[in-house]
Amino acid sequence: MAKIYHYTKLRTAIEFILPSMTLETNFLSKMNDPKENQIWSFGGINIDYETIYPDTYNEQTHIQHQYKL
Repeated sequence: MAKIYHYTKLRTAIEFILPSMTLETNFLSKMNDPKENQIWSFGGINIDYETIYPDTYNEQTHIQHQYKL
């Protein structure tokens, strides 16, 4: 069985998640976490950042470019 991790307040878990044992999802644009409501790459595996961002990508800007996708 696969596991999903969800960070939330204990009160939210007790009131909404545990009674039904379900997580409801929404569109990314409706999320309240600053990193959740942006389009970004999960890990950046096999993404050619040098080609996508030829003028700004380098070793120091790698992490910032992962969040741009």
